[in-house]
Amino acid sequence: MGNKIAPRKNMKKSSIILLSIFSFIAFPNLTAAAGTTVDSVSYSCANNEVLRVVYVNGADGKSFAILQQMEEMITMAETISASGAVYNAMDPNYSYTLRTKGSNASLEDSRGTILDGCSE
Repeated sequence: MGNKIAPRKNMKKSSIILLSIFSFIAFPNLTAAAGTTVDSVSYSCANNEVLRVVYVNGADGKSFAILQQMEEMITMAETISASGAVYNAMDPNYSYTLRTKGSNASLEDSRGTILDGCSE
């Protein structure tokens, strides 16, 4: 809702993850590592906003989310949560947190809630 994302300064790690994900999206016939899943989800949010997320769940138990927000992709890593899933931006220049529980999601940053009332 008018929130701008600052330019990314350190993209090496994020670029590697995004390249891997785009490979799966662009070439769906490629075989993912055993047990790795890639899912694209669009959430409908309040004020007719849309939150687009690609989830990557690795066989090693590590999970990531790639946010498609404001014409930019934000790579996020799952952190420990008592309920649902919480993903935090991997790039220290961003303060985004994605919270999901069941088919619901919300997005916030250090200033407050950006998208709320989101559902699949």
